[in-house]
Amino acid sequence: MQTRLHTLALRPLRISLAAPLILLFACGDDSGNPDPMIDDSESGFTGTSSADPTGDPTGNSDSAEDSSGSNGSSYDYDTLGEGDLRGTLSFTFYAADAANPDPLLGMAGAWRSADDDLEGVDDFFGVFGLGTQWPTPPAESDTLEHNDVPGTFEWGGPTQWLLAGNGMKLRNGDSEASACLLYYGGEAEIEFPPGSGAMVPNYPIYAATESPNQPAGCAPDPQTWEPETDYDIVLYGGELFETNSLVGQVRTPGSLEVTSPDVTTFGVQVPVDQDLEIAWTGEGNEGTRLLIRVFDMFGRMFTVHAQDDGSFTIPADDLQVLSSGPATLIVSRENLDEVPFTDGVVRVHSSYAQWGYIELF
Repeated sequence: MQTRLHTLALRPLRISLAAPLILLFACGDDSGNPDPMIDDSESGFTGTSSADPTGDPTGNSDSAEDSSGSNGSSYDYDTLGEGDLRGTLSFTFYAADAANPDPLLGMAGAWRSADDDLEGVDDFFGVFGLGTQWPTPPAESDTLEHNDVPGTFEWGGPTQWLLAGNGMKLRNGDSEASACLLYYGGEAEIEFPPGSGAMVPNYPIYAATESPNQPAGCAPDPQTWEPETDYDIVLYGGELFETNSLVGQVRTPGSLEVTSPDVTTFGVQVPVDQDLEIAWTGEGNEGTRLLIRVFDMFGRMFTVHAQDDGSFTIPADDLQVLSSGPATLIVSRENLDEVPFTDGVVRVHSSYAQWGYIELF
């Protein structure tokens, strides 16, 4: 077992918010063995935005395709996003902190249909990698909301999760990050409904992990995450849709550093009878948001959507709702991109997060 996200396993560690959440990732069952990543010359649709669509996100091909698609089908930009498929992809940089000396990368995604779309889940890596469905943040900035203790994520039936090729990829120049096919249920197929004799994919999802059953390019590398950068996105469609290579469609937010309280100290003392100023560096851009989450050892928590102006003061009255003792503080700058592709829309959540481990007294 290694700390945080250095070894994300095929079955993520179920971390309960009933304890201070030091960001750990499991070494678990290595079931599921995807084929190697296909090369982008097999892509059926290459989109353009602000950049030339030449090149190969995997570095395996010098070929370029035009927007007619390599299999002869024709798409234009008026039709993108009109399909019923809904993808989600999280791409989070976790800065080094008092419990984890190295920065780490969290990346996970999935496919569903419009009818089975994931409601209230912006950060799918939180679901898969941390075992936590983060509460939806307030819509208005400079707003603090107290949340219920997060419940267990409801995975539903296996047929709600769609198998779309063997990966999702983000590319920035020669650097690329891949979330590769895994089966959350373990084996690649399961009989569903039980006793029917029908075999279906066993909860296919996509993640960057250190699993030996994935290609080396599927390991999480924090150096592939750059702040305030445009990324190409490649969606490998398999038999579900034509593989799409879309240029410059994902934008990461800026980095930050929490300057108050002192998150470099593990267990820094925070009095609950005094207002607490949270301060950070940098500033957001159009479309980004600044979130603050604080939760105690019993999972009681609140979420703040703050103006990204460098500081937010948490009133003592709100701190006193939490229990004295160990607690976790998370400050993150986030961006949400809705990327239309040939068969629907994929939502990409990119984030720069700083964790702190405090002691309420």
